[in-house]
Amino acid sequence: MASSPGGLSLLAIGTIFVVVFAAMYGGVQYARGELIDHEPASALETELRDDLWEEINDERATRGLDPAQRDSATRAGAQETASRLTTMAYFGEPTAAGIRPDADELLPNRMGFCYQTPVKLTVEPTAGDENGADADRGGVAGVPTRAVAEQVVELLASDASTDVFSRSNDQKHGLGVAVSGDVVYVVYRTCALGY
Repeated sequence: MASSPGGLSLLAIGTIFVVVFAAMYGGVQYARGELIDHEPASALETELRDDLWEEINDERATRGLDPAQRDSATRAGAQETASRLTTMAYFGEPTAAGIRPDADELLPNRMGFCYQTPVKLTVEPTAGDENGADADRGGVAGVPTRAVAEQVVELLASDASTDVFSRSNDQKHGLGVAVSGDVVYVVYRTCALGY
């Protein structure tokens, strides 16, 4: 078989080229979020995410803004972060509700040109309340997902320094949702276009 002056055969050079090209292509797909599972783990989480988008876009509309420009890669990053928050003490314990993190730990899945706002909400049902809490109805701890979404949006609105509702559509928007028992983790992520 023919070989180059350096001792590598054409077949070896071709194989190296294919391997390097495949690794680069995989890296691009990962960066775009195409190789990350960006869907919530359950139908409950998907329903909650849909309700959250409706609540967030309603709030944006009251401010005279267009609906958020959603992006699957940004959602993938947000979903990965929300899922990881279920296994770490990022907010500190015990915390019933919060938007501010424990300053000693970094938020997982950080990336330049992206900003993530995490929320932790412990859902506490009240039998017969106006939200229709009922342990047999589903939702989170018996509270319908729409009512949980409203509580999360109230938490997001409680901190003017994050102001997720006014983030520009020059950025990509994504939501990650993870439910662990009666605790809901939501990550609102925005990234500059191209990242």
